[in-house]
Amino acid sequence: METLIEHKVRILSEVRDILTKDVGIMESEISMDCDLLKDLGLDSLDLADLVFRLEVRFNIRIKDEDMAGIKTIGDIVDYLDTVINPGS
Repeated sequence: METLIEHKVRILSEVRDILTKDVGIMESEISMDCDLLKDLGLDSLDLADLVFRLEVRFNIRIKDEDMAGIKTIGDIVDYLDTVINPGS
């Protein structure tokens, strides 16, 4: 069974894959504490694209109000962890 750390590392890997291949962010720029707007320079269109790609990749639905509280890569990983693995 996958540990919590392994699960979050796997989620981060998936998020990193989306950001590099689909959004065009260099892998070296991506870390858990990166601010999506300030550090990565994403705009509202980029964020909408990211949400869509996360929903498709993880087969989930991200509510607008949930996305409003997500500011960093770490926030995305934590959010996905709770949605994908509720109760951990």
